[in-house]
Amino acid sequence: MARHVLLVDSRPANGATAAFDDWYDREHLPHLLGLAEIVSSRRYRAEPSIYGEMPAFEHLAVHEIDTDDLSGVFDRIRAGRPTMSPAFERGGPGLAFVQIGEQSSPDPVVTGSDQHLLLVQTQPVEGRDDEFNDWYDNFHLPHVLAVPGFVSVRRFETRPGPDGALATHRYMSLYELRTNDHEATMDGLRAAAVGLRAAKSPAAGPGDIHRSYALVGAMPPLPA
Repeated sequence: MARHVLLVDSRPANGATAAFDDWYDREHLPHLLGLAEIVSSRRYRAEPSIYGEMPAFEHLAVHEIDTDDLSGVFDRIRAGRPTMSPAFERGGPGLAFVQIGEQSSPDPVVTGSDQHLLLVQTQPVEGRDDEFNDWYDNFHLPHVLAVPGFVSVRRFETRPGPDGALATHRYMSLYELRTNDHEATMDGLRAAAVGLRAAKSPAAGPGDIHRSYALVGAMPPLPA
C-alpha cells in the first residue's frame, strides 16, 4: 500500500487565531481521522527558511494517507461534508504526493527536542528524471542529512489533489529536524549549500522552493 501526504496551507481569517486552532483540533482533524486511510495529521507554523522565505499562509497541515485509491479517499472526505469554520482561510487547493523514498541520517547530530519540518520542492530538467533522482538520492540527500539538526527525509512525487490540482514542481522532500536553535540549523544548511550548488547536477532544474515550519500539534501525538 502506498503512503501519500495531503498538504493544506491556511491561516486564521481576520486574526481569529483561537477560533481557528480550536476548530482545527476539536472538529476538523477528528473528522478527517475518522477515515481509516488517514493515519495521522500534523500541524505546523511557518518560520524563516534557509534564505528567510516565509509563505503567505503561515499554517500547514500534513495529512498522512495509506491507500492505493487516493481519489477514492478524497471522494469519501467530500461525502462526509466537513463543516468549515469561518475562522479558516485556505491558501489554495490541497496538494497531494506519493512517497517514493526515505533516508535517515546514519549518525544524526540532534541539537534539541523541538521538531521542525523543511519542505523543499524540486523540478528536474525535462526528460532527465532518472539522472536527477540518482544525484538527489545518492549525493544531495546524504550531504543535507549530515547538517546538525537534520534527522531524516522522505521524498515524494506530485499527484492530483482533492480538487485535481498538481503541485508546480514534480518532486518534494520533507526533512525532519530536531533542534532547539532553528536559526543555527539554517546557518549550517546555508554553509552546506555552497558546496551543494557547486556540485549541482545538470539534470536539476531551477526554481527550488524552500519552506520551514515548527511543529505545533499532531494527531495521534508524535513520540517525544
